Amino acid sequence: MKILSFLFPGFTALDLIGPTTVWSLMPGAEFQTVARTPGQVKVDMGPEIIATNSFDNCWSAADVLFVPVAGRASTTRCRTRLALHAARCGRPGCTRRGRNKASR
Repeated sequence: MKILSFLFPGFTALDLIGPTTVWSLMPGAEFQTVARTPGQVKVDMGPEIIATNSFDNCWSAADVLFVPVAGRASTTRCRTRLALHAARCGRPGCTRRGRNKASR
């Protein structure tokens, strides 16, 4: 199972680490973390977690798109609709208002 986790500045690390820990117990689980650009993403309490991929080079067919939202980040930093669209944008089958990128 391919699990793609979307990271954004200010998310709560536990919201990523908890579910990822459980999924890692599943045989065959694979993980990628994605952000606008690969590299360090600062969490709400200061530390940083590494995004291994950008939107341009992440899996195009993940089984799970995981957006870790809860705590402070869910109300102050994350705009889930935009995050989900950004993660899908430019991929086959991505639509926005019923149109794919090629038809714009």
